[in-house]
Amino acid sequence: VHGFNNTDAESRENLDLVSKTLKQSGYDGPMIGWTWDSDTGALSFDDSKAHSVINGSKLAAFIRDYKKVCPETRIRLIGHSQGCRLILESLKALHSDAEFSDWRGDGHKVETVHLMGAAVDNEEIQTDYNYGKAVENQAGHCTNYWNDEDDILSDLYFPEEGDQALGENNIEDASKAPKNFSSRDVKSEISTDTDGDGEADESNAGDNHSGYAGVQDKNGKVTSDGCMDLVVKDFNIPK
Repeated sequence: VHGFNNTDAESRENLDLVSKTLKQSGYDGPMIGWTWDSDTGALSFDDSKAHSVINGSKLAAFIRDYKKVCPETRIRLIGHSQGCRLILESLKALHSDAEFSDWRGDGHKVETVHLMGAAVDNEEIQTDYNYGKAVENQAGHCTNYWNDEDDILSDLYFPEEGDQALGENNIEDASKAPKNFSSRDVKSEISTDTDGDGEADESNAGDNHSGYAGVQDKNGKVTSDGCMDLVVKDFNIPK
């Protein structure tokens, strides 16, 4: 699930990159990209945030319906930036909305959840806040890939939201983390080369907010897998 202010073309390009870096990291199963109306303009973060909440219920309905048709399929959710809120909203809907009582009655869960550079307040994942109980009850495991050098989250998210981002500072109170939650500091995984030309475009590892899923050059060749190798490794975390 892509993040803030992605056009349809950009979301498809990101999906192509994720497909390549997942495969390069050892995953050769099917993948579905979830696009949503996040392209509200660079100054319209609140509008895009509202859209992520609305689309969370749509993703939850897709997950439920897919599981009905393919009950043996293990569903894993990977999100970047504001797309992480959309994923968390989908878990919240599965956890508490009346229309998903059949999902809960059948005892289904999302297998794993992977949040990369999450543009979500860092206390919202706690069990005493917005999403913690939903994560605990609707996912087998949830991993947060965070990075305190992420300049987009530090320079833009904090002034906009007045709070620390989960993707920059990790969970605020670890004692209140969902029991199936873990985290990885991935700043050393994020390339300073943002366009794959071999030249550093950022001064510090981790500065590239778009680099979690990797980097490809203008010809589509992958030059960095970002933290996707760790995502694939975390597919196998014991539940």
